[in-house]
Amino acid sequence: MTERKHKAQKYFDKGQEAMKLKDYEGAAAWFAALIEYEPLDKEAQELFQKASVLHAQKDFNALKKIGYSILGNLLVSFSPKSATHYIGVLSANKPQDPKLAATYGRCLMASDQPGLAAVAFRRALNFLPGNKGILKAAGPAFEAVDDKPGAIEVYSQLAKFEPGQGKWAMKVKDISAVHYGDTGGITDLKSARSEDEKKAAELQTKEGKLERIKELLHEYNQDKEANAPLLRDIGRLFLSIESWDRALNIWSKIYEADEADEEAAANIAKCYAKMGEMEKAKERYLELHEAHPLDPRYCDSYYEIQLQEVDDQLEESPEDEELIEKKEALKKDHIDKKVEIYKELSKKRAGDVETLLEYALLLEKQGSTDEAIPVFQKVSQSPARALIALHHLGWLFIEKKQLTLAVDTFKRALEKIPQSKAISTEKKDLWFGLGEAYQKDNNIEEAKEWYKKVYENDIEFRDIRERYEALLS
Repeated sequence: MTERKHKAQKYFDKGQEAMKLKDYEGAAAWFAALIEYEPLDKEAQELFQKASVLHAQKDFNALKKIGYSILGNLLVSFSPKSATHYIGVLSANKPQDPKLAATYGRCLMASDQPGLAAVAFRRALNFLPGNKGILKAAGPAFEAVDDKPGAIEVYSQLAKFEPGQGKWAMKVKDISAVHYGDTGGITDLKSARSEDEKKAAELQTKEGKLERIKELLHEYNQDKEANAPLLRDIGRLFLSIESWDRALNIWSKIYEADEADEEAAANIAKCYAKMGEMEKAKERYLELHEAHPLDPRYCDSYYEIQLQEVDDQLEESPEDEELIEKKEALKKDHIDKKVEIYKELSKKRAGDVETLLEYALLLEKQGSTDEAIPVFQKVSQSPARALIALHHLGWLFIEKKQLTLAVDTFKRALEKIPQSKAISTEKKDLWFGLGEAYQKDNNIEEAKEWYKKVYENDIEFRDIRERYEALLS
């Protein structure tokens, strides 16, 4: 059973209830909302498609089909967003049509629904895996929902089809670097998909993994020099069952053979940290951080260990002013260092909206409002990340006392929220932001209207009760 957050599980349960009642339209809506919230939930994807097909095929006669086809195809050319419903029903009614599925995917992207778009593109690629047009449209959708393996696969195919277009190979390298580490790339991806690794991944139990380790160790011992590469698979399996001491032994052997092996160095540091040997872990992470200054993982690990050490000391002396100041200084140093890293990464990966978004969020956390605003504005130009960028921009404009801009930005953000029966926390926060912007601009009537929306939907949201009731009185 898939583990879901409370909100996602609630959507899933509602969808299943609707399916049992044969309310396929309602079920599709619930599963669609869940996919936009958790876009990689495979069970929800399958049930959404099933519900959509059952709804589309119910009472979908020839006359209705002709009408939807004429209207949908007409709207696609000049307003894909408006065509989404019609193309979606047509696609669900004919789920084996890859081109129709791809068109639906494009409409969903135009409607700022990347989760559902990714589902449509996956269906299209099942039937036409080598279609360049579909691949080019699918790539951004997979990136938008953080399906890095899917995006890598798409861009690696495009790199083969269009070898003269260096941007595809660069996409593969950049996304692989984020997903698999700085040394990542399509070569490493293929290596990670070796037959033995697949078999190991299929063994879900600890006992099964231990049995696989025995097999690999036996094979390794037959000829240690020739079978040295098997140590890497053995080390990964020990990590997966959290056998830190045995994993440390294996990765140390690999590191002794090649001190430039980044994976070995990183896993040795991880083992030390898990075993409570913090000084050794800190030393290793510092070495990795200095060797790979643009890899945020090692920066995070290095500072997390130092912060944990201070937290442990604060448990014994919670009022120690020096420790409190030390913790705040470490947190500031960490953010400052991450800002430096992402400033460079945003230049190195020009056009990568995820890197740019992380840079903007870090600037905001650092308190660099003036620097964060233009970066968020750049991110807001990407349909996949416009909502989150506009959301943060609205609050930054309030902080700058640019209240008219804040109101306009929050309203633009509201237009980006996918349609759903449930009122999301994000939507309530945007309403709350509009109320605060209007209140600070002394437009009390408008402030009350927006606060009222939050108050009626969630009286416990932030301090809405006190704010709204104070304005009413």
